[in-house]
Amino acid sequence: MNPRKALIALSLCFMFTIVASAAFAQTGGATPAPPPMTFGLSGICVDQSGTYLYVLAGGKILQYTTGSWTTPANQVDLPVLTPPVGAPPPKPADGKFPPPPHMGGAPHGLAIDSTNGYLYVLAGPVVYRYIIPGLTLDESSKIELPRPEPPKVSQ
Repeated sequence: MNPRKALIALSLCFMFTIVASAAFAQTGGATPAPPPMTFGLSGICVDQSGTYLYVLAGGKILQYTTGSWTTPANQVDLPVLTPPVGAPPPKPADGKFPPPPHMGGAPHGLAIDSTNGYLYVLAGPVVYRYIIPGLTLDESSKIELPRPEPPKVSQ
């Protein structure tokens, strides 16, 4: 590698470090809240009669008629997931955070109650109930699951 290319690469790394440091300083040293995690949610299920197929993908619930796969018969957006409220956990005395419990992403899935005409959607820490086949969100039935406690750090 010639000295000129090395100098350009070193300059770019230095400039990137300065920009990243400035961005971190603007947040007051705190890590910003993560964006809503709707893009990674996915699931699939079919109703008991085999008439409709429900797909959870890209922050939407898509309803397909099983005889026609070209376009969804209906689709709705999932409600926006709210980030956790509260201060981030304090930094441990030794400066090392424990490893995260798992890296599986937000829990998600679909289940149908064909007897009562409901589609249940697990999206992150919330369970929503939709009235089918119209995919109308039943606002009164939203259940927020308890958030897990962070692991205890032994001293």
